[in-house]
Amino acid sequence: VERVYFLMGSNDISSGTQRPLLEENWKILLERIRKKSPDVELVLLSNIPLYLDEAESEMDRFLTYNNRIMEYNLWLKNFAAENGCLYLDLCYYVQDHCGRMPKIYNQGSYHMNEEGCLNWMKILRHYAQYELEGGTLS
Repeated sequence: VERVYFLMGSNDISSGTQRPLLEENWKILLERIRKKSPDVELVLLSNIPLYLDEAESEMDRFLTYNNRIMEYNLWLKNFAAENGCLYLDLCYYVQDHCGRMPKIYNQGSYHMNEEGCLNWMKILRHYAQYELEGGTLS
């Protein structure tokens, strides 16, 4: 294995108290992988935003969660840079103009449906092809 893609934290971000533990877990995970497989390239994937229908009355929950997503993704991008990992911003590709998960990808607010997952795979394939042709995530 030359490269491993990681997405971690989707379920923990909604809890403000879990964030420090999540950040510590990234450090532990990275240390363990580097110890056992020092030559493996790691790509850390951003988390994706929550979907909220305009008719729903949970705007506070939506804003809190998506703000946490933005903060976490920024932390993860910096963590990746500081630790010699690559970072792929999935959020950029799976959000609408309001910063939400698009309705066409939504399956229960937090989860992506099959179409969203297919788009996610297309993004990963695009970057793999891009790198084969000489591009880089860094």
